[in-house]
Amino acid sequence: MSINGKEIVSVVNLIANEKQINKELVFESLESSLAVSLRKDYGKTALKVKLDRANGNMTVELHQVVVADVDYEDDTQIKLSEAKALKADAVVGDVIVTELPSKDLSRVNAQVFKQVMKQNFKQAERKGAEEHYKDLVGKIYYATVKKVMKNDALLVIDEDVEGLLPLSEANGYHLKPGSKVKVVLERIEAQKSHQLIFSRSSDLYLKAVLTKEIPAIGDENIDIVAIARIKGKRSKVVVKGRIAHIDEMRECIGPKGTRVKEVVSS
Repeated sequence: MSINGKEIVSVVNLIANEKQINKELVFESLESSLAVSLRKDYGKTALKVKLDRANGNMTVELHQVVVADVDYEDDTQIKLSEAKALKADAVVGDVIVTELPSKDLSRVNAQVFKQVMKQNFKQAERKGAEEHYKDLVGKIYYATVKKVMKNDALLVIDEDVEGLLPLSEANGYHLKPGSKVKVVLERIEAQKSHQLIFSRSSDLYLKAVLTKEIPAIGDENIDIVAIARIKGKRSKVVVKGRIAHIDEMRECIGPKGTRVKEVVSS
């Protein structure tokens, strides 16, 4: 593997722009991957790598926790007597940071780096998606069905962002690869590989559809007070107008029942 600092910055910018991930998350993934791949080269396990965000220059540090001399176990720790030689006022529990001589990035174990980077990048993608979508829970999406599995359908939104629609939440909708389906972003499960979870039958879905199809609700002239429903069968919605003399029923039903029909057909 042969790469210089400037190339690292270029790669980070490229990945961040293409995947819409915060650059800091990409840098952190690179640092973690480099640390793992350099452990054998340095013969140390408590390594941390820092990359200069402007020029990509690499700094390698050894972070060791100060322990009593009798408690020392491995190189993630440093004996109190040795720590005091580096820092006179060191006490048990402190972290001693020692900068190690820099090595050429060409000495990075390429195979280990690729494996760890792949894993760390997936984590960065999940974290980036969580940050981006956490404020969009409750939003309606028109997703494309990528794959239908035993218990879930794999959906794609925003070109290449994936999430799951549990089949129990499909509300009887026939799902097949390539088809479009209206769903609501129900929640985010940060520990799952496909952490965006969608629904077509939850209260949140009904609320999102009502907000979209009924202008007075979307404009916040009418509030949804409560929802009571039996999934896939019937729903009851309690609404209350914010403006004096507003006819909540008329606004929600729409001319000749068009609005409520649109809600039902969704």
